[in-house]
Amino acid sequence: MKCLIYLWAGVCIIGMFRLNTHIGNSNADKIIHSVEKYKADKGDYPTELDDLVPEYSPRSLFAPTEWLTTTIAIRIQRHLII
Repeated sequence: MKCLIYLWAGVCIIGMFRLNTHIGNSNADKIIHSVEKYKADKGDYPTELDDLVPEYSPRSLFAPTEWLTTTIAIRIQRHLII
């Protein structure tokens, strides 16, 4: 039974890493699109990502999503230890 719990936890952690990677790649594509649109409109690339907000991109794209994976992994580890 304990082996199944460890296996399930491992699968969950791997799934969260994959989800985090997917979200990161998706946000990267959106940021690249925003940067290219900025360049097309203004003739040059932005000097900072903040130059894209709010006209070209929402600030939420620049927020890290790693906390989600870390938080869930810590919670799973706590349950396994207890």
